Amino acid sequence: MTAPLLRGLRSRRSHLDIHYSILKAACCEGLSLSRIIVYVNLNRRLAKRCIKELVDGGLICTVDEADSPSYVTTNKGTSWLETYKSLIRS
Repeated sequence: MTAPLLRGLRSRRSHLDIHYSILKAACCEGLSLSRIIVYVNLNRRLAKRCIKELVDGGLICTVDEADSPSYVTTNKGTSWLETYKSLIRS
């Protein structure tokens, strides 16, 4: 197959799906940017932009550590996760 044909076969995640994946990954423990990139399978530029949007919206918070910040899902983010799950199921 040629590259243009492959490009049409790929499914892309929506912005909401990416936010859901980041919130779900950071829900239980604080994760660094690098860990989020690996778990959610994003490039660094998109991960930084999405994390900034989530921090600005109050869905995720920054936990400062000595060398690099970690990100943890807030209570507001957890309730957003539950709402999103229920919308997807219905």
